[in-house]
Amino acid sequence: MGLCASKTNEFDNIQPTPKTSNTPPNDTEEDGSDFLYEFENDSDEIQLEPTEEGYPEPKANDDTHKIFQMLFARKGSNDETDENDNEIINQEQIDNHARNAPAAVSSTFEDLIEYLEKPFKNHPERDAFLVRAILVWLSNQNIEQMAMSQGNSTSPAGYLALLGQKKTTYSTFFTALCRKGGVLCAQIHGICKAGDYQPGDRDETQLGCLWNAVYLHDNWHIVHPFWACRSVFGKVSGGWIKLEAGGKTIAKRTEESEGTLQNSFEDYYIMPKPKEFLYACHPNDSKWQLVKPHISRNEFLDRAYLLPPFWGFGMEMISENRCSITSKHGEAKISFKAPLKTGNELDVWYELLLKENTSGAETDLLNPENIPKLVSMIRNTPEWNCTIQFPAKGLYKIVFYGGKHKQGLARLGEFQLVCNEKIQDCKPLPFNPGRPGIGYGPVTEKAGLILPSHRNGQIHVDKTKPTSIRFFVTSIVLKTLIVRTELITNSSVNDQNLQKALNKKVTWKIESSGKEHNMQTSARELKIVTDAQIKENCYLRIYTGHRSRHQDDTIEPEMSVVCNYFLTTSKLPSYENGSKRFARRSLLTAMEGDDIEQINKCLLLCEKTQLGDDDADMNYARQKIEVLTLRKAIHDARLRKNLGNVELTIKMIKNSKFMNIFLKDIQVLEKFAESLRQLNGFTCDLPRLLDALLELRNRNVPNDVVKNTLTALLVLFGCDVDENEDFEDIQVHCKALAGRLSTQKDSSFKEADARKAQEIMEKYTYEEKQCSTMAAAKLHLWIQDVSKKVLNDFKDDS
Repeated sequence: MGLCASKTNEFDNIQPTPKTSNTPPNDTEEDGSDFLYEFENDSDEIQLEPTEEGYPEPKANDDTHKIFQMLFARKGSNDETDENDNEIINQEQIDNHARNAPAAVSSTFEDLIEYLEKPFKNHPERDAFLVRAILVWLSNQNIEQMAMSQGNSTSPAGYLALLGQKKTTYSTFFTALCRKGGVLCAQIHGICKAGDYQPGDRDETQLGCLWNAVYLHDNWHIVHPFWACRSVFGKVSGGWIKLEAGGKTIAKRTEESEGTLQNSFEDYYIMPKPKEFLYACHPNDSKWQLVKPHISRNEFLDRAYLLPPFWGFGMEMISENRCSITSKHGEAKISFKAPLKTGNELDVWYELLLKENTSGAETDLLNPENIPKLVSMIRNTPEWNCTIQFPAKGLYKIVFYGGKHKQGLARLGEFQLVCNEKIQDCKPLPFNPGRPGIGYGPVTEKAGLILPSHRNGQIHVDKTKPTSIRFFVTSIVLKTLIVRTELITNSSVNDQNLQKALNKKVTWKIESSGKEHNMQTSARELKIVTDAQIKENCYLRIYTGHRSRHQDDTIEPEMSVVCNYFLTTSKLPSYENGSKRFARRSLLTAMEGDDIEQINKCLLLCEKTQLGDDDADMNYARQKIEVLTLRKAIHDARLRKNLGNVELTIKMIKNSKFMNIFLKDIQVLEKFAESLRQLNGFTCDLPRLLDALLELRNRNVPNDVVKNTLTALLVLFGCDVDENEDFEDIQVHCKALAGRLSTQKDSSFKEADARKAQEIMEKYTYEEKQCSTMAAAKLHLWIQDVSKKVLNDFKDDS
């Protein structure tokens, strides 16, 4: 199959983001119909010089930005000019103008260029805008209809006729248009991976290709006019047997289809990054690679067959970067990854195919009952680790698809798999993992289970200890959530009694988060625990469903799989040195608890050992700290009873991506804030203050911590009291204050008294008073908040 297009209308700040509108394979649709890139005809009656006299020499230009990204970075902005006072040109303005060009302007090059440049004629970026306008116009022309006209190279209409007659190429016409428009344009000859190319093909005579480079911003930039303007829809390569797709057994021969070559517009091939383009095309003249160091023709042919969506999602290969992989002992492995931000949102799919007449077991493999699920793809965010087992010798191919959750899937890449030795002990996947795959992903998150204790799909378990897996549950699904779990092994698939016994080894419950720290919030965690008697590798499947309040408990609601884990008793392999391995294990252990300080300490250790800012474990540790910090803030806000603190906490929760965990807390805090507003800024009313005062005043055993708190309270209320007075005298003053407060509805405070009360309180911390008595701790916070408000009011008045 040829190179798959990734339709891109938006410009990402880092990479072009592919539209995933091409039909994907999925649970209900076996055959996808991608749009592909073809080879352009190589019979060109028009011969142009590759470069003209005075053209600058090409140099490496593999920077991290695209000219067009920079030019249209302000798309949607209300500004009319940029920082240099140049008019901001809207991308749609250029495109719509080019698409609506009347046929009459095609009569001469001068008329066409004059028309296309009209929206930006005097703009400093005129040449760059013209390149895009030419390609948009070219992609909108009906060359099949023009084929009946007289072809020539003296006008755009003549060139269009030659294109329709397959007597010239898009590259040649684009070269002529650019040069007529005053844009320096080189034509590049080379080979490409497109059309009927299959991973592993090395016959260069079948791979010839033409493309271009335009000179803008003091450098050359690649443009592939044919791929930017035309795609083949519905093309399917014959001669293959589709064995499985995404965990489902297919066992179906592919039916060859030539497809239809149609107009299409693909932004990606307007100035792609040279290092990415070198996976699709290789120039005959190495200087036009525009990268350093250059790669050889053999290196190009060996490289993995990776397509535009792969780069659009910011992916990179982890395993060997080869398009053809020879299995070892009947097994092959392929791994790739995406940036954390992108990887968290992606679903990845696959198809496994067998080349016809390359395996002696072809007849058996066509029987669905005989086909095991040979592909195990485990998601270890942001990585996907794929293992393929081969029960028979032969030539295989695996195709990967990817896309954002609940959107279409675009082709990421293809790999040839050569098996010269079948696997001796085939351990197929015992179930269809479905769209969730194996590992935590978007499906799990959409189900309301977030921030898992185990993000990786493969969990190494201790045979002697239970394994605990936890998720925070969003408030949206909490009230109706029903969970079901099961453990599956290869042995239990066809043994119901064994399956029932295995299912009893795993239990689940939803419990309060932070209970051990006496932090009561609406945060709840789903806790799944497997029995310590697990002695073999198995798969944990997590189902969720919802039961309404009025639904009969005897009727089980519809359940769906939201997450799968592979539990293995093998030792955890590590490619890290001792210090990094220790730091990571310490962090994972800390993550099992709720101690923010300990998790932070382990994070610092990971940073010192340079695990990397994009490390998945470190990233999720930071996310858990955020949740635990919100939980603590809610607890403190309720305890402190300070309006400003409560309002700040509400704002902090609403600004967090984990707001859905704490929706009930937001409601409680908002009601709490309203009640505090009725107290004119103070944190408790007089009756509750009297209760705390009486509790402390009636203590029989003198206590310096209690005495300090009471002294500060008396001073705040303007009582003439000394810190050195006996505890009995302090009690007498408190009795008088209690009597005063019992008949007094409002109290006013002086700035000097508030400041002195604060100074007295500094002798002991809140934690020290909490250890002494909760009444003293609560009174400590009340005095602190009131003093702070009085001093702030005094500052504002002055």
